[in-house]
Amino acid sequence: MSIDDAVGAAFTDREMFNPFDGCSWRVYLNALSEWYMTQEDGEFVPLSDHHVRWAERFADGDDFTLLAHRFALKTFVVLAYITARLEYTEGFTALWLTNTQTQAKDKADREFNKLTRRAPFLTKTAEANRTEDTIQTKTFENGSAFHSGWLEGGIEGARADLIVFDDIIKEKGDGKTSDIWEWCAGAAMPIGKRDSQEVFIGTRKRPNDLYAYIGEKTEYPIIEWPLIRERWQDNDSDTVGKLAPKEYYTPIANPLAGERETVHVLWPEARGESFIRDKYPKVGPKMFDRAYNLVTGNFDGLVYKWFSDANLIDESELPDTFDKTIYGLDFGGSVPTALVCCRKAGADWYVVDEFYQPRVTDDTIAAEGNRMYDTHGRGNIYADHEPRTIEKLNREGLLAKEADKAVDEGIRHLNGLRENLYVVRSCQNLINEFNTYQYKDGGDSDDVLKENDHAMDALRYALFTDASALNAGGVTDVF
Repeated sequence: MSIDDAVGAAFTDREMFNPFDGCSWRVYLNALSEWYMTQEDGEFVPLSDHHVRWAERFADGDDFTLLAHRFALKTFVVLAYITARLEYTEGFTALWLTNTQTQAKDKADREFNKLTRRAPFLTKTAEANRTEDTIQTKTFENGSAFHSGWLEGGIEGARADLIVFDDIIKEKGDGKTSDIWEWCAGAAMPIGKRDSQEVFIGTRKRPNDLYAYIGEKTEYPIIEWPLIRERWQDNDSDTVGKLAPKEYYTPIANPLAGERETVHVLWPEARGESFIRDKYPKVGPKMFDRAYNLVTGNFDGLVYKWFSDANLIDESELPDTFDKTIYGLDFGGSVPTALVCCRKAGADWYVVDEFYQPRVTDDTIAAEGNRMYDTHGRGNIYADHEPRTIEKLNREGLLAKEADKAVDEGIRHLNGLRENLYVVRSCQNLINEFNTYQYKDGGDSDDVLKENDHAMDALRYALFTDASALNAGGVTDVF
């Protein structure tokens, strides 16, 4: 059934789309998705078998853990299921718990309102029929209720029929997994009814995370839904659950370099060759496998183990104004020269541009510096110690200065910024180095391996030198 096929009052008949009384989950989900997409930029693509299976799994009423790759629409399906329960089951109470308050507002308020506003058959959950309507609590005339909360925050409501733990995980590694589980089991689960359903959903971000803990310490069944089956299977020692059945995957021509001619992809109609070709070069192989194939890998030797997809943003997400602009420059030779532009807004730093190329002249560096000045604004360029090149850059109108090159102190400073550092996805070389910059001997040494470090050095020069100057009471040029 499509919107075009539905006419007049037929499509506003709420009972026609009741998945608990005759309507299939496929029809319900596609109707909701198609109406949702009427006011979005993208095109509607019919949902796949795995989306239907997820909804059916919820309807079974059992506890379980669902791990799916980014952009698999797990949030949409879970929210669609909750909406169905609130609409069609009197007195049903759902509790949605996220990692942060911002996420709770985005999903349990903004996205929920989009669904209920756009689908004309959802009448009981419409805003006009709510007896209470806040970010954390929504109650409805049929006695159902929707509460939201976040990790280690306050939780409203009581006696929930369904509790959804959505990416309840310390993304940057700052916290014990056991403490997170204790909050889930000690603070959140007691809110449920005696026979409440508890479901964990998310995408893994690091080894030994909450999902690994659940796999080792509990009896919650875990099913993993990677984008590409073969990439998950090649690294299944780094996974925590069972691979989703092959019947939900479709073979396509392998869009990535490798020996395989075909790979099996989840929902190729919307997440197929063009999607993979777009995402892979933007994040690099390790981040691609972590975000899209649920493989965390061995990150023990990485210098910045906390760096994840949460640190990546699109240019459209950048602030409208910035307080400061600075640059970091690592001179190369036969190896790449790296120049990065960092802009500050409030407490957050944003890496918004990069130049990365081997065997370049001082004239090329100066030209790239002036290009970034024209695009992002003037600011100090904290550079490697090459006096003649620094003098040349200053003659070309750039504010080049020698950087503080302290390695250990600089790394500690960047580690301190992990909650406040964002990189535009187009800075592919910097992102790749974040995922490959390592200590020697796999992390057993305190010395950093001098590989994949050119953009890393440039970033450290910029942010650490700027902080050192401010801490020393020095004056920096700000434009």
